Amino acid sequence: MLDIRTLKDEKVIRLTNQENRLDQIGERMTVGILPDNSLLYRGAGTATSHIYAHYQFSEDGQSLVKAKEAQELADLGVGSPISLETLSWKSVSDKIPGGSSADKGTDETKPSIDYSPYNSILKDYEFILDHKSEVKDNINTTANVYAGMAERSQAFTYAMVDMDKNGIDELVVSSKNGSEILDIFTLKDQKVIRLTNAENKMQMLGTRFKAYLLEDGQLYTQWNPFAGDPQTIHTIWKLNSSGDKLEKVKEAKTEDEVSPGTRMNLSNLTWKSVTEKFATTSSSTSKNVSSKMDINAIKNGDFSSIEGKWSNGHGGEDLVFNKDGLIAPEGFKVDLTESELVNGFLRARYSGPSFGVFIQFIPAGVRIPDETSMDGLISDASDISKDRIIYRASFPVHNKPEQFLYRVE
Repeated sequence: MLDIRTLKDEKVIRLTNQENRLDQIGERMTVGILPDNSLLYRGAGTATSHIYAHYQFSEDGQSLVKAKEAQELADLGVGSPISLETLSWKSVSDKIPGGSSADKGTDETKPSIDYSPYNSILKDYEFILDHKSEVKDNINTTANVYAGMAERSQAFTYAMVDMDKNGIDELVVSSKNGSEILDIFTLKDQKVIRLTNAENKMQMLGTRFKAYLLEDGQLYTQWNPFAGDPQTIHTIWKLNSSGDKLEKVKEAKTEDEVSPGTRMNLSNLTWKSVTEKFATTSSSTSKNVSSKMDINAIKNGDFSSIEGKWSNGHGGEDLVFNKDGLIAPEGFKVDLTESELVNGFLRARYSGPSFGVFIQFIPAGVRIPDETSMDGLISDASDISKDRIIYRASFPVHNKPEQFLYRVE
């Protein structure tokens, strides 16, 4: 990474500048992006040591401010940087088009759509990564074939494409970054509809049934019904007027006969791992979650919003709070001295007679950002519709459901 810039009132502001001494990042001074969008800096201290620093955005978002510096990475108390390979990169020769509001001088914006219902599909694909012999009925039944063809976080990826330009993006699931389209879903009245299904025989897209998105929003497929048979069926599909079904436009024995037009360049889409879920919008959150946890009050020493017992339900030690703080287990405490609000939750210290770890208080509707570790991408595996508590040491553990404590009603 060489440079980071942002926009403020349509003006470009350089964040990595001389003032914060990040103007020469490169080989000897490296910067990584942490899951909470802060930065981890590593520079050469002496011939045999390094200097590490944690940079955060200022309140106005116009500068990067050093929060902490140390000679040992562990002393910073931050997680691991995200893998930059998971981001969508373009050449600097590809310029950014002006937005429609800037071009037209209007305040038109795309309406906010809650795409969190798609999370059920993403979870089913993520499930295959650890259970390759168990494929759910509502996704591609041959998906397990692709589960081991790339590193875990990239085996299945997804992108969003508004195929029929009705304002609702379809969910396109593929093997690594669009290499092979495996499934397409849409939303209708907040219900997930599988467009590539048994009815149109596209429930097993892949090696013998190729699918290509076209620039005009239609879908072009090449189907070889029988292994070893050179005969291929070429078909053009489009979404029907209701936007909930793919209907056949044209079919023939050769590509020339169906004239599919220009294929969409899938490398230009933003692909994400299926381990990265959609956030729930505020409107849907108000309907589906019930949060009593007041992290601002907790930070100020008022624990009344979490009074009672909290348990993981798997035999681990329960936590019990009264309005003044932790009362069980005996000999343990929650230290708020250096507590901080990050990513919508409160992080503090949990300590006993001989050890201390971080403890996180996470209100319902808040999802812990993904992190990377030696095991790959770590994603929130908790029930985000509920208030949660989790404690951790240096390494992230929020991909393990049994690590989370919930309120015992």
